[in-house]
Amino acid sequence: MDLKEQSALLRILALMASADGSVGSQEQQMVQRHFDEHFLGSFPDAWEEALTNSMDLKTAALAVPVGMRPLTIKLSYMVISACGDERGFPIDPTEIYAFNALVNHMELTENDKELAVNAAKQELKASSAVWLKLKSQLSKHIGQNSSGGGAR
Repeated sequence: MDLKEQSALLRILALMASADGSVGSQEQQMVQRHFDEHFLGSFPDAWEEALTNSMDLKTAALAVPVGMRPLTIKLSYMVISACGDERGFPIDPTEIYAFNALVNHMELTENDKELAVNAAKQELKASSAVWLKLKSQLSKHIGQNSSGGGAR
C-alpha cells in the first residue's frame, strides 16, 4: 500500500471515529493499534493529518484498492465498536450510518459487509478475552503481594 492509499485508509478510520462528533479515547487507541499493525511512520503526525484532511468519505473509499476494501471495512467496524462500553450502548447510530455509507461507497456486497463485521467481532472478542485474562492474573498477583507475600 502506497502513501496515498495509507492516507485514505487512515482518513476513513478518522471519519468513522468522528462520525458522532467526537473521537473517544478507546476509538483513538483502536486506530493506533491498527496503525501500528498496518502502517509505517509516526502515529501522532499521521493521525493529526487524517483528522484535519478535507478528503470526504466517498473520495477516501474509492482511493482504497479493491483488494484492501474488506480489511478497511473490518478495521472501520472495530473502530466504531471501540466505545460501546464507554458510552453505554453498542455503536452510535451516526457511526453505523457512516459505516453503511462506507460499505456502499466501496461497492461491497451485503455478504462482504457481513464477513468483515463477523471477522471484526471475532477479533474484538479474542482481544477482549486476552485483556480479561491479563487483568485477572494481575489482580491475583497484586492480591498475593498485599496479603503479606511481599517484603516488609
